[in-house]
Amino acid sequence: WVSTENCHFEGLLGGVWYDRGGFCQFTENTAKDTFIVFEISELSMFSYFLDNEADSCGTLIKAVVSPSGGVSNGIMIKRCKSYNAYKEDIYITENQAVFIESCEFIGGSGGKAAVYFENHIDSGVDNCIISSKPGSARAGVMYANLAFGSITGNKITDCSNAVSIHSRGVVTVTDNEFENNSGSDVLLRSCSEIYIARNKFKTAGSAIPVRGEKENSLITVTDNVFAHSSYD
Repeated sequence: WVSTENCHFEGLLGGVWYDRGGFCQFTENTAKDTFIVFEISELSMFSYFLDNEADSCGTLIKAVVSPSGGVSNGIMIKRCKSYNAYKEDIYITENQAVFIESCEFIGGSGGKAAVYFENHIDSGVDNCIISSKPGSARAGVMYANLAFGSITGNKITDCSNAVSIHSRGVVTVTDNEFENNSGSDVLLRSCSEIYIARNKFKTAGSAIPVRGEKENSLITVTDNVFAHSSYD
């Protein structure tokens, strides 16, 4: 039942760290020049992040659980903002039920992706604005090995790949707008049961909006709009 509200973290290695926590909330906090603002370790459940803002930090929220440590459950991240991150804005592994909604992750330059998920169950990234610093080799949203996931209603621009999925789970990519990404808007590698629908692909140049590599199966691409690309 920890509640952290209206605090400011600056010039720190970490702002808040906890494990074995439950029903914790973090609202309207700010951070600057802090390596990790919020870090969750193992066996935590039901953590709520609302209206937090970070500027020029490494990672806003990091939740890393070793498989032997036990899976954490239930993370909601809503209306949070992270600008100019030099690592992943959000980095989450070995967790389940993680939902990110109405956030802004803008101008980041480091890490694998603005939002990175690995080895967990049931996640969603909805109605967010995501971009990278032009020329940065990082994705907008990256999924690696999960059971169920959704990427819906986002605007993702200026990334290497807007969405990168390396997973045998079920993932839906719907109602997004992708623009000016240097690689592919959706990159699929060893995927199955991926549904891509009602997206607007506006990437310019020679990038391929939807690209599949290495043993993909059961991929559905329907009702999308493609523009300004050499191949769709």
